[in-house]
Amino acid sequence: MPTLGASGLPVLQGVVRWFDLKAGSGMISRDDTGEDVFFNFTAIPGEGYRIVQAGTQVKFELVEGRYGLTARNVQIQPS
Repeated sequence: MPTLGASGLPVLQGVVRWFDLKAGSGMISRDDTGEDVFFNFTAIPGEGYRIVQAGTQVKFELVEGRYGLTARNVQIQPS
């Protein structure tokens, strides 16, 4: 699993608000501002199709994507 922040990107915490299984994407509510950040299942390290449940605590790197702020390297945090 890639180390968070190793690429120099900011590392944030948040909670998955929703994840659409068909689209393979979802939104994370940032802990610091409450702002929503988009992510795709490909942002979750691993092989194959990966999913995450709403309400899951995560840490992630924040990047400016083509359509706005996007999460990458999304890592589930132990509860």
